[in-house]
Amino acid sequence: MKSHTIAVIVVTVIIFFGFGLYVMKSGNIDLTSNSASSIDSLFKQNKVENFDTPVAQAPVTPAGYKTFTHPTYKFSFNYPTDYTIGVFPEGAGEIVLVQKEGEKGVQIYSAAFDEPASVLTPERIKQDVPDTVINSPKQVDLGKTQGLYFQSESGLGKTHEFWFVYKDRIYQLSAPLESGALVENIVSSLRFE
Repeated sequence: MKSHTIAVIVVTVIIFFGFGLYVMKSGNIDLTSNSASSIDSLFKQNKVENFDTPVAQAPVTPAGYKTFTHPTYKFSFNYPTDYTIGVFPEGAGEIVLVQKEGEKGVQIYSAAFDEPASVLTPERIKQDVPDTVINSPKQVDLGKTQGLYFQSESGLGKTHEFWFVYKDRIYQLSAPLESGALVENIVSSLRFE
């Protein structure tokens, strides 16, 4: 039994590093370039076909990462082990903050939304938040829903923004441009139960 467990761990590590090497060699995903087209290619390569289909087996958390699962809204994502997660009430919703001590982090704000089938557009966002700066907007296909990626400027400075509606909630991921690798990791591992 012990040798079987070790073999599974070794195979998992080899697959993880092989995939990482493939991504680095392919040059298709690079959020550190702060490019909207890099984000767009990330979402196209990691398209989720069906949020409601149960996964046959739980995704493997790569070495050096932990998995956060929201206890109420049942979404999960991987994040580096040297980061922490905080969940805080914010107005009518809440913020999940992924942060490394002394650094700006990624925040995911979510709140109830009364337009569950909505496809967010820059115009729709500006109806509720007219002062939002929306640069280089791109619609992103997430399978059963559409998201809107754009770059903005806020109290965090220049930011990556990814907003989408899933079921009866709106999700707004915001992160400084220099946090592109962390955004890539969170978005590529984002799952809903």
